[in-house]
Amino acid sequence: MKNNRERRFVLCNDGESLSGPADDAPMTKEKFIEVTLGPLKNTQIDTFYWQLGTDVFHGSPTLRYSDVYSHDTSAAPMWGEDMEIFNSSTDWRIYENTRSLIEQGNDPPKVLIEAGKDMGLEVFISTRFNDVHDGITDTKVPYSSKKRDNPDWLLGPTSNPSKIERLKSFTRFAYNFALPEVREYKMELVYESIEKYDLDGWDWDFCRFPRFFPEGTEEKNIDLITEMMRMVRSKLDEKGKRINRKLALSVRVPPIIDTSKNYGLDVKTWIDEGLVDIVVAGVTHGNMHRVPVEDLIEYTKNTQTEVLVQNPGLFFFTRPYSSEILFNEPNVFTDEMCRASAATYWQAGIDGIYLWNNHLIEWAANANYNRGPWKEVADPNKISKLNKHYLLDYDPIVIIPRMGELGRTVPKAPLPAKLDKAGDSINLKMDIADDPTDDSIKSVVFRILINNLTSLDVLEYKINETKIEYNKKHINYNHYWIDFELDRRVLVKGFNSIDINTIKRNKMVNNSLTIESVELFVNY
Repeated sequence: MKNNRERRFVLCNDGESLSGPADDAPMTKEKFIEVTLGPLKNTQIDTFYWQLGTDVFHGSPTLRYSDVYSHDTSAAPMWGEDMEIFNSSTDWRIYENTRSLIEQGNDPPKVLIEAGKDMGLEVFISTRFNDVHDGITDTKVPYSSKKRDNPDWLLGPTSNPSKIERLKSFTRFAYNFALPEVREYKMELVYESIEKYDLDGWDWDFCRFPRFFPEGTEEKNIDLITEMMRMVRSKLDEKGKRINRKLALSVRVPPIIDTSKNYGLDVKTWIDEGLVDIVVAGVTHGNMHRVPVEDLIEYTKNTQTEVLVQNPGLFFFTRPYSSEILFNEPNVFTDEMCRASAATYWQAGIDGIYLWNNHLIEWAANANYNRGPWKEVADPNKISKLNKHYLLDYDPIVIIPRMGELGRTVPKAPLPAKLDKAGDSINLKMDIADDPTDDSIKSVVFRILINNLTSLDVLEYKINETKIEYNKKHINYNHYWIDFELDRRVLVKGFNSIDINTIKRNKMVNNSLTIESVELFVNY
């Protein structure tokens, strides 16, 4: 138990409520609270992160206006303060909702902190450390007046058009934290927020986005962000002493410590010096089922630093299209998938779950989303004997190559995997949290999707060295799904070894066999 709590369950809302995705402006204080915090009622969520910024998502091609804020601040640019006309209704709604709330004395963070505490939540203020959404569109200038007024503060080159060169289209409007002016500017927003709001903690999201210094200078500059962390810790401690309450510091970083270091983030020192209370193992490019969080768990074992992991949320663009057609799957992660992901993380030894972009599901994917995972995944005992759907991760960079331009924050996912000719083989590892010796398990189904498989291809399949045979197939054009009804005793709790060996190829098909999905259903 760390920080006198058994476990923590965080929902991070990055500000979409103010865009009025399902309501018109102006929004009343009561409506703002209902839209933002109402969905958290009757769930297991105990900690709420409100991310400062201006998030428009489907309201604009850029999805978010980087380094422009929708709260009462004198430390940074506010959305709409330098505009007379807006490009979309969403742009106007964010401005109008923020303006009208502040005019009535209802600064959005203040409102949510007060309402959240009334609900029994811990409420943190969060910011993205170096968001670059403005750089990934074709806009000629940044949305932030601070960036426009100080182009020499940016990594640049600012003239680099989007979608041409690796990395530079992402960093053209990103701040260069090697410059003292940039660090001072960022600290002003932190200091103002800590002093102004009755927060329970501060969160810095380094996964949005992990570029902070000119390429190749990360090691040289690594102490600069650590010094900023010390300053935040000192400010939190100073205020905490005044109000007789500990204020926490949270960060979202890549799950592997050395990967963070490669970007100029000395997470190991942050933990060693007791600077951080919470480390969230984040995924920059969407969501994954199982990232290697063991590194952080091991390093924080004898500390009070909590390790949280990002559970699947909104973006599931790696799911094969045919899963919806053949199996009637929804276009979001199912409850069974979220249970399986969470169960493996609890088994690994995490201290809590962090939900990213889950608040968006009802607006961006499914208006009838029931938020089932919010009500169960924070309790490993509750989900231990519930149905689960395990999946191996599919590398999102294969689907959207530009994601790779920022560099990897997690290792390459095991899928897709290709088999070209007889003799080719692949070994995969799948972590499961269920106990295969449990007699309450009613059935176990192993499923594989192999693109371009035909009846003339011959493959051999093994799990933990035991040969298995499939007994059902589902075909949709090139997608060839095969199901194996398993004897559960073939499996082990923990990591299972999966071997697929090519015995014979159909000579009439001149294309690779591509393993696109590997899944396991455990049913009670």
